[in-house]
Amino acid sequence: MRFNGRFRWEMEMEEGIGDLPIDKMILQPLVENAVYHGLEKRTEPGGMLWIKGRREGQSLVFSIIDNGGRLEGERLAKLQETLADRELLEQERRARKRIGLVNIQSRLKLMYGEEGGLTVEGKDGKVTVTVRLPIEETGIL
Repeated sequence: MRFNGRFRWEMEMEEGIGDLPIDKMILQPLVENAVYHGLEKRTEPGGMLWIKGRREGQSLVFSIIDNGGRLEGERLAKLQETLADRELLEQERRARKRIGLVNIQSRLKLMYGEEGGLTVEGKDGKVTVTVRLPIEETGIL
C-alpha cells in the first residue's frame, strides 16, 4: 500500500522448502532493507524485488535481489569485508553501524557457525543478499 505500485516483486521457492522452519527475523529485515535502501529511493520506474529460495545439498539458500543499484564500489567492498571477518563484524556491532546486516550475520554465525551466514553482491544495478542455512534431515540445525 505504502509504495502504491512503485515496484513489483516475485517470489520463487523450490518445492518442499516451505515446510522447513527458519528464524523469522532473518529474511524479513533483508527484504525490508532491499525496499528501504534500494527500491524506495529509485527515481525511475521499473523497480523489482526478487525473493528466491532453494536447497543446495545440506543447506537452504535464500536470495533477496533488488534493482535499486545503491550498493557498489568501496561501500560494497567494505561491507563484504566486514561480513566475512568475525572481528570486524563484532566491532561494527558494538559501534551500532549497519545494524541490520551486522545483527543478522552475527546471529547466523552464533546459531549455525561457519556453515551459516550471508553474503552481499552488487552487479549491473542489482544488489543480491544471499543467506545460507545448514539443514539436517530433521530440519534446520
